Amino acid sequence: MTAKKLFYIFLLLNSFFFIACNDSPSSIGDDLITGDLVDVKKLDSNTDSLTQTSYSFKKVIPLGSSSLLLLGRKDSIEASMLLRFAYTLPDSIEEAIKLNELTVQSSWVEMIGIYNYGQKNEPLNYSVHKINSNWTSTGFTIDSLPFLDIGTENISIDPQVQDSLYSYNLDNQVVLEWMKASFDSTVADNNGMLLKPLTSSGKIVGFQAFSTSEPGYARLKTVISKPGVYIDTIEASLVTDLSVVKGSIPDFASERIIVQSSVAINAKLWFDVSMIPSNAVINYASVTLFNDANKSVLSDDAISAISIYFVKDTVVKNIIEEDDPVIIEGVETKYTGEITSFVRRWVTDKRNFGIIIRNAFQVRGIDLLAFYPSSHPDPLLKPKLTVIYSVKK
Repeated sequence: MTAKKLFYIFLLLNSFFFIACNDSPSSIGDDLITGDLVDVKKLDSNTDSLTQTSYSFKKVIPLGSSSLLLLGRKDSIEASMLLRFAYTLPDSIEEAIKLNELTVQSSWVEMIGIYNYGQKNEPLNYSVHKINSNWTSTGFTIDSLPFLDIGTENISIDPQVQDSLYSYNLDNQVVLEWMKASFDSTVADNNGMLLKPLTSSGKIVGFQAFSTSEPGYARLKTVISKPGVYIDTIEASLVTDLSVVKGSIPDFASERIIVQSSVAINAKLWFDVSMIPSNAVINYASVTLFNDANKSVLSDDAISAISIYFVKDTVVKNIIEEDDPVIIEGVETKYTGEITSFVRRWVTDKRNFGIIIRNAFQVRGIDLLAFYPSSHPDPLLKPKLTVIYSVKK
């Protein structure tokens, strides 16, 4: 199932919880609460001179749950991949290895590219290095990478690309050692390999991560022979995979609200709602962001959507946000979502720490969305908060 299909299913389910997401308060609006004893008011940040602030910030996140493995370089972003394959060998092959009767004739990895960030005709050049220390995909981030013992020698031979199929041969002696490690405890553990982009790369390619339901993940195939007896091709199992992404906030971040997946760049937005009385009934509230398509950078299959999170606290610059976001899909350059429950809590609890904005698929791809910020000179392009509320006369 593609990421777009998954997103639309999630968006449909999410709509049951945010069924009031429209441009007017409809059944919960002023048509039901008008009367002599109640005033219905509308707050519009564009016309009511509401104070607001916004900024982007970088957050280090683990990418172990991503459906994509990323490799390459584009602008200031560098993506590396970690792969570990394991051999399960029959007794006859183990015995041949023990007796030094088995030869590894060739070994290669095949990967199918399913995502491109950057121009497709740009090169993807990389080196492959043996990892000499243990690692796991759980909780692994870009900050974990410097603590790995990584060999300096490039163990890849003759990398090839044909359409979307990327392949490279591996050093036969390294592969034989990995085969021995599957049954011989005296041999150094098989900790897999690191694929690292070279500076000559001009794009980032995404490959299918291991999945029990999706084909196309990386394969390691090995041709072995016992001279005069047999030649056979065996396949190792992919047991752990991971990508790590290094990047910085773009220079134009002071001019735009930036959200970018995998790197990952999020944004914080805050509106001053103190003018709303604490005893007001919040009937409907929405937030609107306006996308700058000229500064946004999206892949061909990008899902143009964001997630908005309620911030419940801030502790020494750490932002504590709630888990259930409002998902907003863009319509042309306009992103509007209902946040009635957020504003109700801002007003009644008087603990307004704003909202966090993320790419809806924060651990998939590198896609960047740029929105006009609170400081933009055109008030019609600033983030917009609309609130319909009622108060007693």
